[in-house]
Amino acid sequence: MMRRGTGQIDLLLAFVLLLGLVICNVITLEYIEAEGDRTNQLIEEYRSVISNNSYITDNATGNMYPAGGVHGDP
Repeated sequence: MMRRGTGQIDLLLAFVLLLGLVICNVITLEYIEAEGDRTNQLIEEYRSVISNNSYITDNATGNMYPAGGVHGDP
């Protein structure tokens, strides 16, 4: 036997789940946009290093390499 009012609870639950999905999507899109901005910033920094004929330092080893790459590098 069905109780009265369960349809309202189901509707409320569906609304809450839908709202949760919308919030998660907005957060995900903001994160993707922020990562894209960071990637663009890194690309611009790399280009400026190359244009200045500078060297890039490998933080792990401390070795310095020409910014344009070394002949024979992939």
